[in-house]
Amino acid sequence: MTIHVSIRNGRLSTIVFAALSVCMASSPAVAQTASNEPTPAQASEVEPTPDSSDIVVTAQRRSERLTDVPVSVTALTAETIVSSGVTDTYSLQQITPGLRMERLGGYTQPSIRGVTAGSTNPGSEANVAIYVDGIYQPNQAANTIDLPDVARVEVSKGPQGTLFGRNATGGAIQIFTREPEYKPSVDMQVGYGSYNDLAVKAFVTAPLIDDKLAFSVSGSYEDMDGWNHDLLNGGHVGDIKSRLIRGKLLFEPADNLKFVLGGQYSRRSDDSLFAYSALNGNTIGPKTAVEPYDVAVNTKPLTNTESYNISLRGSVNTKVGTISSLTAYAKTQLDIAADGDASPAQIISFTIDSPDKNFTQELNFASEKFGRFSFIAGLFYYRDDSSYDPLIGFFPAPFVNYANVTTRAYAAYTEGTFQITDKLTAIAGVRYSHEKRTVQYVGGDAATFVGTALHEKSYNAATPRLSLRYEFEPRTDIYATYSKGFKSGVYDLNGTATTPVNPEKIDAYEVGFKTSHGLFDLNLAGYYYKYSNLQVQINSGGFDLLTNAGAARNYGFDIEGAFRPTHDLRFSGGFTYLHARYHDYTNASILVPIPGGGNATVSGVDLSGFKVTRAPTWTLNIGANYEHEFNIGTIGLAGNLYHTDDVPLEQSGRVQQKAYTLVNSTLTFKPANTNFRFSVWGKNLSDEKVIQGSFFTGAGDQVSYAPPRTFGGSIGYAF
Repeated sequence: MTIHVSIRNGRLSTIVFAALSVCMASSPAVAQTASNEPTPAQASEVEPTPDSSDIVVTAQRRSERLTDVPVSVTALTAETIVSSGVTDTYSLQQITPGLRMERLGGYTQPSIRGVTAGSTNPGSEANVAIYVDGIYQPNQAANTIDLPDVARVEVSKGPQGTLFGRNATGGAIQIFTREPEYKPSVDMQVGYGSYNDLAVKAFVTAPLIDDKLAFSVSGSYEDMDGWNHDLLNGGHVGDIKSRLIRGKLLFEPADNLKFVLGGQYSRRSDDSLFAYSALNGNTIGPKTAVEPYDVAVNTKPLTNTESYNISLRGSVNTKVGTISSLTAYAKTQLDIAADGDASPAQIISFTIDSPDKNFTQELNFASEKFGRFSFIAGLFYYRDDSSYDPLIGFFPAPFVNYANVTTRAYAAYTEGTFQITDKLTAIAGVRYSHEKRTVQYVGGDAATFVGTALHEKSYNAATPRLSLRYEFEPRTDIYATYSKGFKSGVYDLNGTATTPVNPEKIDAYEVGFKTSHGLFDLNLAGYYYKYSNLQVQINSGGFDLLTNAGAARNYGFDIEGAFRPTHDLRFSGGFTYLHARYHDYTNASILVPIPGGGNATVSGVDLSGFKVTRAPTWTLNIGANYEHEFNIGTIGLAGNLYHTDDVPLEQSGRVQQKAYTLVNSTLTFKPANTNFRFSVWGKNLSDEKVIQGSFFTGAGDQVSYAPPRTFGGSIGYAF
């Protein structure tokens, strides 16, 4: 994607809209020029007029101006991500309206407009699909991704059932990293912060053969002490250690032919996720650690994820369009150890050994424009093998579960765009998906229930999209879109189920307004979702079990944009209102506290009308960035505020994350006539106590907390 932006004088009549956008908008893709090849599945780029201020995205599998895309998309530049203090995918919620990045234990589960995953089982993918350089990331345990060399991020909201398959009923997060370049460059940074947080990241690129062959290597390293107090052994608990290295090789044998060979290795250990405290003292064990950041568990917390992948992207431009291919293989190993009662007593604990490997192949054709018509078509194949190998739990009797689940998915998709008049455009597309899931339980206690028989189930679905877009004037559009999403049935491995839960389906209606000028951008969207057969986890007293809730109705609106009053100063912001309620959920199972500590399971509860899990009613984010060149050098100051109201963490709404406000800020100095930069930063300056992970059982309510207020600084060098 290329972001083409230049400042030009806006007409006086636009000032009113610009003033409103200061506090109501958040298209954090601010005025800058960047270039990065996002994915092979795209045609030639849009050619905006020289005096335009256009943000170009690939939400429809080809490069287009953001204002021309008839769905809600938040585009985040590398500059916005870095200046906002965002270093990984978990923090993206602070600068993306409508996005929540929730954690259930060691698993990261994005939520957009109240649509989120209900299971952490192997083989159960998130409802908001994550892609890195076009490669699908199915493993929820590996979805907290470091961003050392990020080029940009696009967050598409609503079902992506036509062009992006793989269960993306809630949306898609596309992360694009920096590509090799023919001009040598280096960008490196060393930082140090609170809790001995040492972070190093670097990016190097250079040509091997001019205009033909180039490489890039990037990496990151972080070690951070835990911020939780170990009341049993003294000291701290919950260390974070992260390592990542990524390499790419760009080969362009001809002007119209391109290949990118990539590989990545990462290892992330985050012991803070299971550093549990007993929320409000609710545990059947000794009430030793009941305050935030206090931990007293007999099982040392561990979350270790190791993964690697290799991919080959290729594209060829022809007179009629662009043909592209993406081939990728990934392997992930997850190891977890956790205490399930937040106390020093041996009541509930578990360990998980969960390997996963998957293969993806995609072919795509994006046509040139034939008169008033253009189209996209493609084929998709996906295979995933994941396991409990094993899961060992104590509840308090021992439980052992060896299980393997295999997913095979095939899809064909097409979407056409027809310009009815010079101002009115229609889009129609459909994706046909076939998916088969197979499960087998072998050995351990699971054999007592289901033996070693093989169980399988197949699903077929057609998911259409229809859109109308009307252009009032250049870079000012209104649109209406209907789309459908589908997530296939899932086997509940925690319950050793031999029958999968039913598929989820979602019908989404959206209308919106988009405008982009040199002075400001403003995007408005209203939506209504009919959501059926939600796959939700019910509280069973031990491990959560998977079932279907009847239906939900989600509706609301997003406002986002940016305002640039001067070349040096820009503001961004966003506001989201969401009304998400269970519409038909009459047989829920919930946990209710009992005197003395712990929870009792109550079944047959009617939760119709209750707020959907992880669905705050409203959120707000506001950002400001000032950068000016003085005689001594360039000084920059950036700040970001994120506020959310109460968020239910389980179905009944009994346990909620209370409303909170996060404030981050960064001050940067780049001395004149040097390649160095110096920064100081502060995160969570409001010192909020934010729940980052939760686990509710019959033994009580266990939660872990994100870091409190932290400070730090860094030194960088780039040429």
